[in-house]
Formats: sequence, structure tokens, C-alpha cells
Amino acid sequence: FHRLQRLCARGDIIGIQESHGGRGDLNTVDREWPNHKHFGSFGDKAAVGGVTISISIALANAFDHFEEVVLWKARCLAVR
Repeated sequence: FHRLQRLCARGDIIGIQESHGGRGDLNTVDREWPNHKHFGSFGDKAAVGGVTISISIALANAFDHFEEVVLWKARCLAVR
């Protein structure tokens, strides 16, 4: 989590591959880093792949809404 904390402090858009975990972990990330909106796609098992995208609230406020699009489960995620 320390690396994510540093990334969130410095970046408006953060993409992470091989994040592992599951959707429930996004709740933890939301709670720990409320200055970003977090999106993710995960495999059926926590040890399999996973991708996340985090967007700073400062940048997110410039848009009306976001749509999370899973292009390949646990491997490729788009936010538009």
C-alpha cells in the first residue's frame, strides 16, 4: 500500500497491472485513498491477474460521469 500511497500523492491517473485481490479490495482502497476514484477488474481467484485504474477527485470533478468497461476480465480495463 505504501507504493500506492506515493502514486496517489503524485498522479491524477494511475494504472496498475497484476493488482490481484478482488472487488472487495476496492472498498479498502476507497477508504484509504479517498482523494481518488478507483475502478478494477479481477479474476475469479485473488492470485490471478487484476487491473486497477485510479483517477484523482480533482480530475474526476471535471467530468459528469465515468463508465467502467472490462475489455478482458482481470487483464484489460477502460474508463471512459
